[in-house]
Amino acid sequence: MYYSQIKENIKSIALYFPIGLFYAFKLFWLFPMFAFYYYWKEKNQQQFLFYTILMVGVLSQLLFASDTSRLIGLAFPVILFSALKIKQQWGTELFLKRTFYLILINFLIPQYYVGQSVMIRFYPLPSSFNIF
Repeated sequence: MYYSQIKENIKSIALYFPIGLFYAFKLFWLFPMFAFYYYWKEKNQQQFLFYTILMVGVLSQLLFASDTSRLIGLAFPVILFSALKIKQQWGTELFLKRTFYLILINFLIPQYYVGQSVMIRFYPLPSSFNIF
């Protein structure tokens, strides 16, 4: 019974999985990508393995549940640890400047909740008030 449930769950999230993965943190996924690159360049396999285990743990939850954006949000420690590595590589001043611009650009990307085969748009606060 569990295998059939897992198979159905994978089918239901497969189409929108990449979009759900992106919308969990939007452009902040650049931090782990850069950190992976720096760790690979330094041949720091211990940290590379640490990030991989964290991501496998987070993604394995999707075998049993189907709200992609919410469950991938549990990968937040990967974003934080990656940001620390990038701050170390770039220096504080350059890191803060680039992160500020990354935050501003992230605000321009609309937010969606992705779960199963559904995408629900979240509207910003002023337009979400239903006064009229």
